[in-house]
Amino acid sequence: MACGKPLAVLAAFALLAAADPPASTIDPKTASSLRLLVEKDLRVATIAYRLQTAAVDHCPNRTRLSGLIVQDATQYSAGLRPALATLYGMTDLPTVTAVVPGSAGDAAGIGPGDAIVAIDGAGAAADLPAVHGRSPDGRRFTAMIDRLDAAFAAGPVTLRLRHAGAERTVTVTGAAACRSAVQLDLSDARNASADGHIVTITQGIADFAENDDELAFVIGHELSHNILGHRIFLDGTHTRRGLFAGMGENGERLRDTERQADYFGVYLLAWAGYDPHAAATFWHRMAESDPLGALVSDGTHPGNGTRVRLLVRAAAEIDAERAAARPIVPDYKAFIAAG
Repeated sequence: MACGKPLAVLAAFALLAAADPPASTIDPKTASSLRLLVEKDLRVATIAYRLQTAAVDHCPNRTRLSGLIVQDATQYSAGLRPALATLYGMTDLPTVTAVVPGSAGDAAGIGPGDAIVAIDGAGAAADLPAVHGRSPDGRRFTAMIDRLDAAFAAGPVTLRLRHAGAERTVTVTGAAACRSAVQLDLSDARNASADGHIVTITQGIADFAENDDELAFVIGHELSHNILGHRIFLDGTHTRRGLFAGMGENGERLRDTERQADYFGVYLLAWAGYDPHAAATFWHRMAESDPLGALVSDGTHPGNGTRVRLLVRAAAEIDAERAAARPIVPDYKAFIAAG
């Protein structure tokens, strides 16, 4: 997928309540909000790119990532579009607002303000509704990004780009990576989820992470659910979610997938060059910040004390593998069997 697919969708809608800037000028507060949005998208996309590309040898389902964060004017109300045109040159074409450093797109020289005119010779916005109206509509944007995703997954992609009126053509081969979308939700709640295809990270939990190592664990844990096929497993075993889901064998299946995602997530950190010890540090602070939540649980997740203990053990396991110059390869069954 193109890194910016759902990141921009959810984040953009959170800005729709902002005051409409005058057509000829940019309200400083609006400009600051838009830039902050791009910064948040880029932070999450950069971490996700590192995790997904570093773990590719351990993923049964793969794709290729460009590292491009792409947005479209139809995601925003009409009053915000003049500001977007001034800041990023965004008009009636999907436009790059940020690029993951060191990514395939970065290596190809693509940068903010590059509008995508064509994808492998076909118009990026061909057969799609024109930009019109005051209301945002993510359908056109989603269709555009689906085209980019499919193109990069298939192989090298030739993009015709327009920047400040000048056009150029570049060919980009995306980096092999684990298949999953990663998106930022601007909710202040501390939450993260995975549905088998998409990982959603809220602004609240991203801001709670003290550094990128901790945020990488949050993203890595959710990516692990998708990589390990937990949604397929739970659906196939008719595992219930919701009220009373934590009871009996149903609850044990849910708790085991959470332990697996914690364990595999620590390995994702190690493969991507993040600190595997950050996982336990993060979860310890989460537990301390919400002591009531540690006492009142629906039983679908292991207790906080158990999670921290297992995260510490997983990081120590990686330390031992490194010290012995052994391959860093997870073995969840052996890990759990060892207590």
